[in-house]
Amino acid sequence: MLAFDLGASSGRAMLADISGGKLKIKEIHRFDNVPIEENGSLFWNIDELFSEIKTAIKKANGDFDSIGIDTWGVDYGIIDKKGELRGRVFNYRDRRTFDAKKLDIYGICGIQFMKFNSVYQLMKSDFCAGDKILLIPDLIAYFLTGEMRMEYTNASTTNLLNAKTHELDDEVLKIAGLDKSIFAKMIKPGDSYGNLKAEICAECGCKSVPVIAVGTHDTASAVHAVPSEEDEFLFISSGTWSLLGTVIKEPILSEQSERLNFTNELAVDFSIRYLKNIMGLWIVQQLKKCYDMSFDEMVIEAQKSEQFKYFINPDDEAFAYPCDMDKAIKEKLGVYNMTRGQVIRCAYESLAFKYRYTIEKLISVTNKSYDCLYIIGGGVKNELLCRMTANASGLTVYAGPDEASVVGNVCVQAGLKNRQEIIRNSFDIKTYMPENVELFNKAYEKFRKELSL
Repeated sequence: MLAFDLGASSGRAMLADISGGKLKIKEIHRFDNVPIEENGSLFWNIDELFSEIKTAIKKANGDFDSIGIDTWGVDYGIIDKKGELRGRVFNYRDRRTFDAKKLDIYGICGIQFMKFNSVYQLMKSDFCAGDKILLIPDLIAYFLTGEMRMEYTNASTTNLLNAKTHELDDEVLKIAGLDKSIFAKMIKPGDSYGNLKAEICAECGCKSVPVIAVGTHDTASAVHAVPSEEDEFLFISSGTWSLLGTVIKEPILSEQSERLNFTNELAVDFSIRYLKNIMGLWIVQQLKKCYDMSFDEMVIEAQKSEQFKYFINPDDEAFAYPCDMDKAIKEKLGVYNMTRGQVIRCAYESLAFKYRYTIEKLISVTNKSYDCLYIIGGGVKNELLCRMTANASGLTVYAGPDEASVVGNVCVQAGLKNRQEIIRNSFDIKTYMPENVELFNKAYEKFRKELSL
């Protein structure tokens, strides 16, 4: 199986094989995902991304029987009636939705309000007769197969699906002023978009294999890779964004849920990923650009600095867009003589305490308790943050697998029924026990007081 996992900053292609009760994955291609800034707008470089995908297919040397693609949510391309991509593909961090006003649709869709949600982007787009919109993984699948479809897990991020029926909601479309005809036919995880087109096979030197609709939203694939034996568990999918939540059977559409801005997105099996978007490692990634340091060097700098001296709210809009993050943090705090280590430690500790705060709110809505937390995704490589999260939350943290989206992607391609057992047998899952709980409890109260949470 060939799995593509595209994130907001990079993409990777992995070849996977399942044998002897173990899953083996091998990276064959990795590439940057660098947005384009043009005339004050921010776009994805879709042509470059698709070129990298074809490069990966060539590198696989035809040694695969299916392809699966997962990416970030909300963004889309517009296909005209001639079947061609019309214009650029906007990046969700583009400022054209900066003035978006919240629609009164939470009780229907159950999706948290974020100004860049697809519904608000679509309200800024102009459509011509015959146009179709395709979310990013569906767009790539279209380039590969010629078939236009919209996969459910990614579609659930658009704020356009009814949370109970999982279909496009007519009332929401009417409120947003959108025509149902612009959307492609829906497809479920495990179904096939179609086979690779002949011209793709000829260019890449491969056979015509099916492109499988996996959990095409990367978080859906990642959650599918959580090795928990329980049906309902607490997780953080840790990457550019931190998606913190649990898995439940039915959506929660209460006023409290809306007020706390939790979201009800679809999991691969059509259960609900009840979660909240937290800014995540985006802040750390932007600091890395400022300092021109490796992540390991940043951790060392942070560890040299005093604990619990400065706090920020990671979800403050001041940090949401590409910027000089060092300057943005200092300006927010009103402290301009901070060392790099102090800034980095501030980012990590603030993120860990925001996790605890969000877990407390999650528990208040679901009326469920948890004694452990699963961290999956690239963030599991950051042992400092994993340890801080265990200490801040007071929960045992199980960290891994790090390539969770790829693992979940492959599990859907293979149709695995016993995936949790196979994942536990295949990957190193690290355990972090909470330490210094009383010290972290005091610091957490300081965090809440300073940020008025």
